[in-house]
Amino acid sequence: MIEIIKQTAINTINIEAKAIQILTQSINEDFVNAIKTIFQSKGRLIVTGIGKSAIIGQKIVATLNSTGTPSIFMHAADAIHGDLGIVQPERLGMTAVLNRENKLVGIITDGDLRRMLTQKAEVAHLLAKDIMSENPKTIDANELAVNALTLMREKSITQLMVLANDKYVGVIHLHDLIREGLV
Repeated sequence: MIEIIKQTAINTINIEAKAIQILTQSINEDFVNAIKTIFQSKGRLIVTGIGKSAIIGQKIVATLNSTGTPSIFMHAADAIHGDLGIVQPERLGMTAVLNRENKLVGIITDGDLRRMLTQKAEVAHLLAKDIMSENPKTIDANELAVNALTLMREKSITQLMVLANDKYVGVIHLHDLIREGLV
C-alpha cells in the first residue's frame, strides 16, 4: 500500500511537470502584448471568473497586488448587476479581436460581456468570436483627432479602434481627446 501511494504521487508530479513544460509553448507575441497592456494600464486590472475560475482569479489578484499591479476581483455574475461601475476612467473598456494577420475582426466591450453573461449558461468554452461585436467603428491613424471626436459624436460612442494600413494599432478613447483639450 505504501509503495502504491508513493508511485501515485510520483506519477501525479510527473504529469503536472509535463503540463507545465507544455505551457512554454504559450509564451508568444500574444502573451507579450497582454503583459505590455497590463503594465501600461493606468487603472486597476480587473480579474473575473465564475466557479473554480473565480477562486483562481482571486488568487491571481492577490499575487498581482502583492507585486505592485493594482488589481481587483469581480465575480462575473456581479458584473451583470452594475458592478462594472468600479472600473476607473483609465480602463480599457473593450478589447480588440484580431485575426492571425493582425486585422481587426471585432471588439468585445463590457456591454458584450454583460449580454453574454445574461444569455449563456455555459461560458467556459465560448470563443471571442462568439461574443464579439463585428464591424467596429474605426479611424485611420493619420486622421486628425477632431475627426475622431466628430465620429464618436455621430455614432454616440466613446472609443474608436485605430488602424494603419488596415492593421490594428490601438484605441482612441473620448478621455484621450478630453485630456488633449479637444472637448
